Parts: sequence; structure tokens; C-alpha cells
Amino acid sequence: MIEPQSIPLILVACTLLLAMSAVITIVWGRLLSKAPEWLVAAGLVFPAGALIFAAHALAEDEWKAKVWLRGWVWPTDAEGALTVGILQDRLGLLMAFLAVLLGAVVLANRKLIQSSPRRERAAGAVGLGVAGVVLSWISATPWLGFIGLALAIAGGLIAQLCFWDDDERASSTARFAWERFGGLALAIFGACGIAGSRAALVWSTGEAGHANPAVGALAADILGAVFFVGGLVAQFGIFPLTGWSIRSSFSLSAAANPSLIWFRIVLAQVFPAWAAFAALMRLFPVLEGTELMTATALFMVIAAGLSLLSGLLQKEFKNALSVWTAAGFSLASAALFLAGPRAGFSLFLGMSLGIVSFSGIGATLSSADAGSDAPLAPWLRAAALLGIAVATSAPGFISAGGGLLWLEALIASQPAVAVAAAICLGLFSALGWKLFFSVRKGRFSQEASVMSVVLSILVLFPALGVLATGSISGGTLPRTPSPVDEVLPSLMSTLFEAGPHIAEEANFATASGLLWGAFVIGIAAAYWIYRLPKREPKNGFYDRLSAFVASGYRVDDGFAFVLAGVDWVGSHFTAWVDGTLWSRWIPLVLATPFRRAGVLASRADRLIADGTREAVSRVTETPARVLQWVQNGDVQWYLIFALGSGFAILVYFLRA
Repeated sequence: MIEPQSIPLILVACTLLLAMSAVITIVWGRLLSKAPEWLVAAGLVFPAGALIFAAHALAEDEWKAKVWLRGWVWPTDAEGALTVGILQDRLGLLMAFLAVLLGAVVLANRKLIQSSPRRERAAGAVGLGVAGVVLSWISATPWLGFIGLALAIAGGLIAQLCFWDDDERASSTARFAWERFGGLALAIFGACGIAGSRAALVWSTGEAGHANPAVGALAADILGAVFFVGGLVAQFGIFPLTGWSIRSSFSLSAAANPSLIWFRIVLAQVFPAWAAFAALMRLFPVLEGTELMTATALFMVIAAGLSLLSGLLQKEFKNALSVWTAAGFSLASAALFLAGPRAGFSLFLGMSLGIVSFSGIGATLSSADAGSDAPLAPWLRAAALLGIAVATSAPGFISAGGGLLWLEALIASQPAVAVAAAICLGLFSALGWKLFFSVRKGRFSQEASVMSVVLSILVLFPALGVLATGSISGGTLPRTPSPVDEVLPSLMSTLFEAGPHIAEEANFATASGLLWGAFVIGIAAAYWIYRLPKREPKNGFYDRLSAFVASGYRVDDGFAFVLAGVDWVGSHFTAWVDGTLWSRWIPLVLATPFRRAGVLASRADRLIADGTREAVSRVTETPARVLQWVQNGDVQWYLIFALGSGFAILVYFLRA
């Protein structure tokens, strides 16, 4: 019998087996000419079985969260320690299992995998993405979660490498890699700053002994939290990082499978966002009550609003869909920071599943030629309508309850922010319904797979309000004291026992009015935009403004201008260094001391020579004159010297 303490190791081992099967498929999958995706599908069985077993063991222990930790750098109780561990709780197991199911849904669409030029890469990318999400949600510390996020990003990168066949697409893929891996590096840097001033940074489980203290006033804590959250938010691709969504090349040929757009959304956006949101959910207790959390949420609301305005003016379905996806993740993260885990998770899960479902169906409809003989397929339009309803917080789904909780919390504390949030929800609804109106007359493409459509519909079941909240309305009716439409136990109440519930009647009416008003106005605005007659641009103010917004507010041009400015400064600085500093000033500065030293040495030499000559002449002149006088003297001088000599001899002998 497997011991409970060995379950964390089993979870990690099974996840790594999935990642290894994905890597093997990517590297040697071409040798399996028949079906390389079966190797990844077999790898999915391991984490699925491990998650089911872990959930069963957790249920036997009354769903008490468990943490398994091991010191990596320094002991776990030492300051600045880096610790790895596994968190076994209901929320993590649920999201990990949903990731496995979504990976199985993608792999089950064999027509999609087979349509890829490098089908082994496509299958391996799915395995890496699923492994990354599973590892992120079962991680008890950020360090193991970073590995999971890196795997999820790598899956999205490889998914785009499957179609790397021209320079434009190569540039888009390289941009994705720089933005996502750059955000990951920023998050790692921030986590190191937070962990450096405390004991091991461990995600909170809601139980005593496992919660970290909130971020304090230390500069390392504040800066670390800013970099950490900023790196995670960068994974959503919101403003100002919408360039990849707006400018990326992903055109499909007539023979291509239109579900490749769905493949791109799931692998390059949904899986990395799920991995990043796991860290944000776990980080919430550490940041709770800080001004950083509020500031970050406000930034995400503003960024989502700007992204949605740009998305409404996109002409390409795939670009608008990508911007819509990024904005939905941003709004859900803002709800997490402003209203707590239950509101944020409900909104995130509903939006994610709705986006996944609609992208799988809408891509099929959008690519169909309206003039072809393909069937109109009204059931496809109904399925696309269902996906949009789930994503845009329609009544009866989990996203509606999450949006209502968010607005309720804001009305009680920050009414102005509540209005801004409602406006952003309205813009999100408008862009989503605009996408639906643009494909509602599409025909079913013969290159599309019926399996992808059916599986896209099945993805929506976890978002049903009756399954998530226990109420038919999705938790949108007031509790007096319990919802009148509650038919099942609420899963959200068990996942977030300490979280807020729909309770305040005063705030409930206002929040409901804002939510449903935004929902209805969004539909009306989307239909109005869709019905606008198409006209040729005339370079007027409106046309220039529309082009400015549609281009992502020319952020890329701004970055290019900054880079061009840096290049200009660098080139001129180089010319100044080479032409002025190195060629003129440095030789002049270095030559001046030597020249001055030469002049001084010449002067000193002249002075020394003159002084020496004068001194020698003074020393030798007097004796020379005496000798000259002696040599040229007459007899009297000889007599004087003779008498002197005789006198000296006489004195000598007399003394003796």
C-alpha cells in the first residue's frame, strides 16, 4: 500500500514522466511516423492517475491541506533559504486535473495534430504545457512553480515553432520568447528579493504554521514583490505587451486546419496564464492588505481596458481573439487582488473555459468560405454562443458569480473602481460578442475536425454554475440566507471556506445592476459595431485615431523610437569617442605632460651647465692667476720667495 507521505514524490515523478515523454516526442518523434502523439497521450495517464490517487487520500483525511518541504539552499528555517516542496490541496489538484483534461482534449483532436508540419513538435508542446501547469499548481514554493511556468512557456514556444516557415513568423515567435521568458526572469529576481529577508517562502495553505508574513516595509520586500507580480502579469500579454497578439503572423492557407488558431490560443496563452495565475493565487496571502496589491489591480484594470479598446478595432479574427483572451486573464487577476481568491478564481476559471471553447468553435466558423457549399451548421453557432456566454459572465455560469463578487467588494470599499471594473467587463463582453457576430454566419470548414468542436463544448461543463456553486444561476441570486435555486452543495464554498459569499443585500442590488448593465450594453455595442457599414479610410481624425488604437497605441513604435534614440546616442557617442576623445583629446592629454617635462628638462640642463661652468671658473681662476704671476714675475719675487723659504727653515731648526 502506498503511504500518504510518498504521494508528493509520486505527483512530481508522474509529472516529470509526462515532461520526459514530451521531450522524447519532440526530439525523436519523427522516428514514430505513425502517431507520435500517442507517446504524449500515454504520458498524460501518469499525472492523471497520481492526481486522482492524491485526491482520494486527501478526501480520507477530511481534505486537510498537506505540505511536503525539502531544503534546497540552506535549511528551511534559515533566513534567505530556498526551499522546494509540494502542496497537496483541493484547489491545486482540481486545476492540475483540469489541465490534464484540456491536454487530452487537444491530443484527442488528431486531425489538428496531423495537420501540423511537425506533428511531433505539436504533440510534445501539449505535453510540456500540461506538465508545466500541473507542476505550478502542486508547488508549495515559488521555485518549483517557476520550473512549471518555464515548461508552460516552452510548450507555447514550441507550438509556434511548428509553423516557423518565414521571417515574419520567426520574428513573432522570437518576440513571444523574449516577453514570456523575460517576465519569468523578472519574477525569479523578485522572488529572490522577497525570500532574502525571511525564512523559506512557502505558499499559504490556510493553516497555522504554513503561512508567510505579509510583505513588510523593507525595500527588498517591496521591490521584490513588484518584480515578482510584474513578471507573472507579463505572462498574460496585456497592454503594453499586446504587440505579439496584434502584429503576430498566423495566417492560414486554404488547406490548413482552422483549429490551429485554437491550438495557438491554448498552448501559447491559456497554459502559461494558468501557470502564472497559480503563483498569483498562492501569493495573495503574502500581499494581502498591501498598497502594492491595490496598485497592481488598478494597473491591470486600466491595461485590460486599453487592450479591449484596441481589440475592438482589430480586423483579423485571430488578433482580436488573442487580445480578448489576454484581457480576460488580466481582469480575473484584478478581481483576485481586489476581492479575494473566490471572486478571482471564479472569474478566471469561467473566462478561461469560455475562451477555450469559443476559440475552438469560432476558429472553425471564421475560416469557412461563405460562398462554399459547406453546411451552415446552426449547432455550431449555438455552441459558439454558449462559449461566449460562459466567458462574458452570463447568468448560470461560474464567471457570473465571480464578477458579482468582485463588484460587490469594490462597491463597499472603492465605488469609483467598481465603475471602472464594470466598464472593463462591458468592453470584454462587447469584444466577445463582436467575435461571435463575426462568425455566426460562417460555415463549417471541411478541413476542421468535428471532434475539436465536440470537445470544445465538453470543456464548458466545469464552468456550469450548478456544478461550481450549486445554484442554477451560478451564484447570482441573493442569499436569504441561502440561494433559492441551490440544488447541489457549493464547490466554491468548500474550496474557499474563508472566502466571501454573496450576502450584502445593499451592495448586491448595485453590483447586479452594474454587472448585467455591462453585459447587456456590451452585447448592444458589439452588434452596433458589427453592423457598421465598412468604408474606406479617408485619413481623417477618426481614421487616424482608430489606426492608432488598433495598432496597440503604437507602443511598438514607441519602443522602436526609444531603441532608435539609444542607437543614435550610441553611434554619436562612439564617433565622439573614436574621433574626438581617442584621436584628439587623449593624445593631447597624454602628450602634454611629456612635452612640458621635455621643456623643463631642457631648461634645467641649460641652467646646470651654465652654473657648473661658472662655479668651475670661479674655483680655478685665483690659483691660476697666482701661478701666472709666479711664472711671469721678475727677480724681486724670487728673492721674496727665497727669503721666505730660508726663514721657514730657520724657524724649523730653532724649534728643534
